[in-house]
Amino acid sequence: MLKKIIKKIIIFIVIMIILWAIILTINVVRCLNYKNPILCFYSIEDEVSETYNFIGYTIYNDKYGEKIIKTSLSFFNIKLIETDSLSLNRNPENTRIEIIESTITKTGVTIVVTDNNKFSYGWSCDYKIEQKIDNNWKEMKFEEALMVDIDNIRDENNQITIDLDWTKQYDQLSTGTYRIVKEVYDDIYGYVNIYSNEFNIYK
Repeated sequence: MLKKIIKKIIIFIVIMIILWAIILTINVVRCLNYKNPILCFYSIEDEVSETYNFIGYTIYNDKYGEKIIKTSLSFFNIKLIETDSLSLNRNPENTRIEIIESTITKTGVTIVVTDNNKFSYGWSCDYKIEQKIDNNWKEMKFEEALMVDIDNIRDENNQITIDLDWTKQYDQLSTGTYRIVKEVYDDIYGYVNIYSNEFNIYK
């Protein structure tokens, strides 16, 4: 009787080890391909990283938005795998800001941001407005930056639609020609301004 129990326990242990090895193999492959692992015991996630804990090993992912840009696997705190960090490879020329003409008022406008980069820029937070005066663009004075809290996820056309209300920053715009300015950070070019097409405010 005791021998049968021991035999069953050994079989169970062997099966569990095989399953553990299979899951480890799958997770190693997923790790090397910048994909999330499967069947972890628990995980810790925030906006820029993910930590997945398993029996004996841990997988750590660096993220940009929803995409993994770097990943590593540690076995009993010894790092066995570490991928190269993916280049964001973004270019300002792959972006544009378009004004929706039918939405133009003295107090706001709707813009459509198109970002065809694989890893998009951050399009939320501050925007500014410039006015064309004597054929030159001049930044308008404001009480505070025009802050926009949006869901920074592109649709199937790589676009984000944003409603801007500038009354707290600029009150109402007077008659004139304007454009929206958004500053983004680029790994190669540094801080870069992205400009919308110009739009007109009439009496």
